[in-house]
Parts: sequence; structure tokens; C-alpha cells
Amino acid sequence: MQALLAQDLVFLDETGVDLSLTRLRARSPKGSRARGKRPSKRGKRVSIISAINLQEVMTHCQLIGTTDGLTFEAFISQRLVPKLWKGACVIMDNCSIHKGEEIKALSCCSRSNLDLLTSLFTGLLTDRKLFFKN
Repeated sequence: MQALLAQDLVFLDETGVDLSLTRLRARSPKGSRARGKRPSKRGKRVSIISAINLQEVMTHCQLIGTTDGLTFEAFISQRLVPKLWKGACVIMDNCSIHKGEEIKALSCCSRSNLDLLTSLFTGLLTDRKLFFKN
């Protein structure tokens, strides 16, 4: 691997959440029971795909439903690749949707590197600390 400059790194990740999620705990005045309703049906799922570098959020996409390989490939080809520069290195975790043949083909024909750096960044990207905080 060649020497990488920090300004050439682009981090790409996706996450999702069900809209029907409720809190597991509640507050109420002392001596009274907290009451609430739980949704009986599953809610819709919202997925977010985002690419960031040191200066900005380069591009992002929110969609209703789950992110599959086809959706991810469309995001890469339509939204991310046009914004990449020569020498840019895209870093993503080793999720199965990142390993499609179309992603590899885009990596070969684009001006940048689409890399799967699993050992170095897996802990950082799978914690998803950018999206969720406890």
C-alpha cells in the first residue's frame, strides 16, 4: 500500500434504524407506575449512507427500507464517484454489500482507490459512534 495523506481519505459507512423503536425504560413520579404504549406493528426502516472526509460530509443518502447491494452500488456510482479526485482513497468496512463485482469495477475505472481496510478500521466503523451515542 502506498503512503496515504489524511486529506485524501474518504470514509464511507451505512446505518439504519426502525422507526417503531421505543425506549426500554421510562420515568414517572415516585410511587407511580410509568405507562406507555408499544407499537404492535413493525415500523418502516430508514437507512443512511454517508461519505465523509476531513473537511466535510461529501455526500449522503437517506432512504426508506434497507440498504442492499444494488442500492449501495447505485450510491457509489451516482453520488460518490463523481465527487472523488485523483489520489482519493475510500475506506469502508467489510460488510457483504461492499464486496460486489460492480464496486470492484468502479474501483478500477475511477480516479481513486476503493479499499476495504478491514483490520485497521473495523472497530471504528462498526461501533457507529458517529451516528449513535448512549
